[in-house]
Amino acid sequence: MKLRTLISFLILISLALYFYNNFFTSKMLKGIYINKNYENSIFGGSALDTLIIFGNNQFDSKYWGSGRFDLSYSLRGTTINMHSNNSLTTSVYRSWFSNPRIMIMKDLDTYYERQ
Repeated sequence: MKLRTLISFLILISLALYFYNNFFTSKMLKGIYINKNYENSIFGGSALDTLIIFGNNQFDSKYWGSGRFDLSYSLRGTTINMHSNNSLTTSVYRSWFSNPRIMIMKDLDTYYERQ
């Protein structure tokens, strides 16, 4: 009986951590993001850029321009679709209690991180 309780508790904790790190609402994403590892980037700008996400599903960036975004959800987590002159569809995640990150290119570890 105690083993079942312990296993159930561990599963619940694991699910809670997964949801915390991978699922976001637009209010949770609101803020200023700075791109990281942009020196390696061949996509998403190769210079320092600031992305501002507003609470009304609008965003502004030098590279991506101004526009609106929407969020979609799947078992893999949250996907952000940014609509402007340079549209982008990518994932949003958090790495073990860090600030939210918007992935630009996973292979080169290029992302925007909230400040």
